[in-house]
Amino acid sequence: MSTQSTTQKTPIVDKGLDAQTIKKLPGPPEFTEELRMRQETDGVLLESFLIYEPEHQATWFKDDVPLLGALDFEEKYQPFLERRGDWTYCALAIRHLSNDDAGNYMVNVRNKHGEKANHVRLSMKDENAPTRGGIEPTFFRKPSSRQEGKKLHLECEIEALPRPDIFWYLGTCPIEEGEKYTLFRAIQPSNPNIHFVRLTINDPSSADGGNYVVKAVNSVGEKDCTLALNFGGE
Repeated sequence: MSTQSTTQKTPIVDKGLDAQTIKKLPGPPEFTEELRMRQETDGVLLESFLIYEPEHQATWFKDDVPLLGALDFEEKYQPFLERRGDWTYCALAIRHLSNDDAGNYMVNVRNKHGEKANHVRLSMKDENAPTRGGIEPTFFRKPSSRQEGKKLHLECEIEALPRPDIFWYLGTCPIEEGEKYTLFRAIQPSNPNIHFVRLTINDPSSADGGNYVVKAVNSVGEKDCTLALNFGGE
């Protein structure tokens, strides 16, 4: 059994900078990570966390069809949406697994400001099927921002094999290295499959606000993630 996340963009809003320099975008739910799978003795858990908001409501889908479940151990699907400290735990338990459970799963979380979706693909591995070597790009560390004088660094770590091609976008516009932007990448010494990636914005201003997308592509697959930046004062 294996999972393959989709390329749906799930904005991760950075909270590391001073509030007077950068503010997170207000409104809809904020996932802190992509959906991931955790194997249980009688099935799997598809789980993630959100920044806590008391009015979260979640709906789960499989291949765009809504799933029905209840807090009953015998149910096929068992959804969870509960507060855990400063976070909201969002999960779906799938019991009594079979090949029919393979597919694209999505959770759509709503509050009074809007909604946000998170996706994962669940694959039931065929032991007789040929395997392709390598590691599909996965965000080992999500994009975050860091100030250094008149420079703003957007950084993340990506696990992938073979070495992935890295692309940066502002919205849908490709970012090229030049006077405004500097690109950097390196390999983690302790694990050559972990790639450190950085985009530096030189002399950032309010005009540089927007959704920054980093995309990793190799022969096994691709993955992207979005960091939403909003510059402003008080």
